[in-house]
Amino acid sequence: MTRTLGNNAFSNLRKTAGGLGAATGGCGIAVGKRWIPLASSSSFHIPNPNRGQFVLQAYFDGSGQNKPGDKMLTLGGIVASGSVWTDFEKEWMATLQAHNLREFHMTDAMALRRSFKGWSNEKVENLLNDLLTVCSKFYSRRFYAKSCTVNLEEYWKFAKEILVLPTPEEICINACCGSGLPEDEENPGAEFQQVELYFDIHEDFRHKIQEPWERGKRKHAGGWINQVQTIATICAEERPPLQAADLIAWTANAYHRKHERAKKLYPIMRSTIIGWHIFYDYG
Repeated sequence: MTRTLGNNAFSNLRKTAGGLGAATGGCGIAVGKRWIPLASSSSFHIPNPNRGQFVLQAYFDGSGQNKPGDKMLTLGGIVASGSVWTDFEKEWMATLQAHNLREFHMTDAMALRRSFKGWSNEKVENLLNDLLTVCSKFYSRRFYAKSCTVNLEEYWKFAKEILVLPTPEEICINACCGSGLPEDEENPGAEFQQVELYFDIHEDFRHKIQEPWERGKRKHAGGWINQVQTIATICAEERPPLQAADLIAWTANAYHRKHERAKKLYPIMRSTIIGWHIFYDYG
């Protein structure tokens, strides 16, 4: 899914009262067939389109940095109910062990360093295909991959044309953490949906959501403040879901950078895992 932010979009943003965007033409996020506008009064807005009295666990990782020289910034991850993750971790670890690995890091695999030192490119590709196959096994269990990528070079062109613009990090968080959450297969039709968000311990994206969440908790705010139960950091080496999030984020980011391997991997990822993959550029 591509969301192009062109001159018309920013013209609409300037005219929109009380919000950064509108479902009828402003700057929004496309999730399935639903347009979710970016927020105005807070750093970003996390709507609650699907309510349920259960806990979803969402794992996210970033790729790229919002700094001079970087072309793309991506947040990617996977969302599923707690009942799914135990089975997923077993499958993921069994696959790594079959390749004589104890953990997975996409940047190491691409650079053929550390655990991947001495590997051939073909061997890495076989591993990546096997890991995506693991994810595909949970297709019927509401296992959702999500990514949002912002073209940083074109974002800063926009920043000169509009006075109020969410940061690239806020755009990514709004897209990935605030929409398109699956229902829990064990608790269908429950009233209020609860979410636990987990980020890699070194991930800067967490700080963009942590502060407004904590501030809202102190003020007993409603909305997404109540929806999110936990925002925590964990070590990717210890949790296969974060390793999968790393795979999702890198693949989306590299694809938009026209990385040769990602050109092959990205279509496979999109066809084997349910999800939303959003891209913002100047248009």
